[in-house]
Amino acid sequence: MNEALLNVEHLTKIFPSGIIALDDISFSLGNGEILGIVGESGCGKSTLLRTILQLLPSSSGSVIFSGRNLAECRGKQLLEIRKDIQMVFQDSYSALDSRMKIGKAIAEPLFIHSGRKERASRAWIENKVLELLDAVSLDRSLANQYPAVLSGGERQRVGIARALALSPRLILLDEPVSALDVSVEAQILSLINSAREEKGTSFIIVSHDLSAIRSISDRIIVMYLGRIVEEGRNEDLSKSPIHPYTKALLSALPDSADRMLLNGEARSERSIKGCPFFPRCRERMDKCRTDDPPTAVHSPGHTARCWR
Repeated sequence: MNEALLNVEHLTKIFPSGIIALDDISFSLGNGEILGIVGESGCGKSTLLRTILQLLPSSSGSVIFSGRNLAECRGKQLLEIRKDIQMVFQDSYSALDSRMKIGKAIAEPLFIHSGRKERASRAWIENKVLELLDAVSLDRSLANQYPAVLSGGERQRVGIARALALSPRLILLDEPVSALDVSVEAQILSLINSAREEKGTSFIIVSHDLSAIRSISDRIIVMYLGRIVEEGRNEDLSKSPIHPYTKALLSALPDSADRMLLNGEARSERSIKGCPFFPRCRERMDKCRTDDPPTAVHSPGHTARCWR
């Protein structure tokens, strides 16, 4: 893998209620790499993105971006770093101010982060907004429209345009194709891939849709109850999954010949000994009930947290 842009090390997030949303998460991301993170609702995917960006403070661990620990940054330091890290939120409607026209919404990060000379140039800002609308294949006339008149796919592309405005090195995407039809989904994924190829932008994409994640990611992380249970290159994880949970997710894809139905629901109680996936696992052994498996390397770059 190329040089790491981001290193997440032993990241843990415990909410005041006692829920462990992130359980000792560690991974790295290379320059120009697309990392997909998949798992069912409630596994901690969105919390992970928000904690990386420091919208949520971590309980322990570190987030090293370009050599700086974001967990130790405050105020102007954090604002400066956020020029290089942008996020596209899952709810594209709530992410946009309903009273703010699309052009102004896209221009907002330019006003906040650009230099004084550029902020003073209204023509420069307006031209940049039109260029960004072109980049995400939206009609320039939408700059004068409000979010309410846009479709879900159009709002999602506005969110991506706003994220691209500052030419960040890393963009975090929370369910970018959720609830979109197949044709719009393909457009969004193509836009992400183009940004990577043309500008070298790195992406972390979280989704419950493994099919979408497989279609665009270089590497894939599988999360279950706040922890990483498997990680590997797209091809390795797709063809040779190790963890029974990964196998179950892959079996749900349309091209799978063998469906693996999971019994019950994910249980987050930490009083459970052994592997948290034990109650639902079809391949469980006696030791899975009592002993929590460590992360094991099965091949270069391919790890799994399972006794198998």
